[in-house]
Amino acid sequence: MRKILRRAAPSLVLLAAALVSLASLPPRSAADPTDPNESPDIDSPWTEVHEGPQPRTPQTSIQYWPSVARATARALIAKYGPPDAYGPNALVWHRNGPWNRTVIYGRATTYPRFDKEQEILKQVIVYRVPVEKEDALHRFDRRLQINPTTGELSFQSARESTNFLALNLADEIVRGERTVAQARRFFRYTEQLALSGKSSKYTDGFLFRVRMSSLDYPQ
Repeated sequence: MRKILRRAAPSLVLLAAALVSLASLPPRSAADPTDPNESPDIDSPWTEVHEGPQPRTPQTSIQYWPSVARATARALIAKYGPPDAYGPNALVWHRNGPWNRTVIYGRATTYPRFDKEQEILKQVIVYRVPVEKEDALHRFDRRLQINPTTGELSFQSARESTNFLALNLADEIVRGERTVAQARRFFRYTEQLALSGKSSKYTDGFLFRVRMSSLDYPQ
């Protein structure tokens, strides 16, 4: 037994020395990137910081839109300047020109009755529609949207000129200058002229006073 211990003694001494040496080393941080099995802590100086995508701009927001929507968006930016809000699905202007709000969508809303149109452009004005005239406006064109709470009236179509036309005719219906049937016929006729390159005062701007706030109405 003594012979066995004498033979093992040198190995035991070396083992003890190795244990002492390991014990004297500082504890390895979990952030040590040399360990392939552990991820660095997010607050560790070893953590890599990767730059994210470039900040989105109106131009980058529309770069993957369909060509018609993209072209319309660029035309609106050229006319009204940068939008007040933008994202991958829409650009929004507030109080741009005569409009209280303009929204262009990247994806069209296609109405069955107007299946050849891409309804990508919604434009809103401050306009209080009398309750007794709401049904007539709905019968004229269901793309007209009345918001009695905010005192707004809007139209959504493929072009700004069409929005001007529809809202001008809506005002004439409200004021009793045209019937619904007359407004529909005039709308179709003027749209055909516009598509053939002919202009109309109905498509170039508003023919009535557009108020900038519902507070502008007589109380």
